[in-house]
Amino acid sequence: MSKFGRKGKSWQEKFAAERKNTRLRIKGEKVDIDYSKTKEFFDSRENKYNEEHPYVTTMYQDAHPQLTDERNRAEVEKILPLLELGSTSRILDLGCGIGRWADAIQCGVEGYLGVDFSKGFIEIAKKRNRKSTFEFVQMSVCDFGEYFRTHGLQPFNRLIAAGILIYLNDSDVEALFQLLPEILAPDAIAYLREPVGVQERLTLRDFFSQELNHDYHTIYRTAEEYCSIMKKAAPDFKILQSGFLFDRPQLNNRQETSQYYYLIKRMR
Repeated sequence: MSKFGRKGKSWQEKFAAERKNTRLRIKGEKVDIDYSKTKEFFDSRENKYNEEHPYVTTMYQDAHPQLTDERNRAEVEKILPLLELGSTSRILDLGCGIGRWADAIQCGVEGYLGVDFSKGFIEIAKKRNRKSTFEFVQMSVCDFGEYFRTHGLQPFNRLIAAGILIYLNDSDVEALFQLLPEILAPDAIAYLREPVGVQERLTLRDFFSQELNHDYHTIYRTAEEYCSIMKKAAPDFKILQSGFLFDRPQLNNRQETSQYYYLIKRMR
């Protein structure tokens, strides 16, 4: 008995927990995740918001907020110039979270629309970003096609989708890529960034993350899988650049996954 009146876990209990987590870490296989459980996770994340390190809310690293700040800075400095934003830019930010990319966009643009399915994130984003041409709406990215049509929106010429595809099943990832020719203008540039499985696909289902203190549900596809999906579902788009996002190894503290990006352009 410990001094707190509670026995520590026996080796049998630890072994059983390790076996359970092994079954919840599915390697190589294509299996779906439960969106309702993903939403539960994100609903819990809004409580992590703080003004000093706001991006911890959606970039995690709760125990290392300085790492989150460094990662955000490195990504913005590398990617923002590649987007070539200006006064005629109409930006769609899918999975906008609390408006991290909206914060980064300091030049005048024609318009910005941030989309996220977390009501709490959208409320925070609206408070943080009050620029007259910026708008935020709550919805699943899976429903954006219908929203685009019913609201008579003009095609966007810039797309940001950072860290959203890992929370979508394969069928919805393909459907989203198939939607791009409808919602993006000719010559549109899109930035896609996802953590990918370095060696193989890895799916987490009902996997308890001690770091996040919550069950976690996500699909880490390989970089090759995303290329294959893009070629099949969005043949009008060409990959201009792709590669691992961070040049400094210390910004990636994972062994099985790493941040990977694609800069793609609509060619017709």
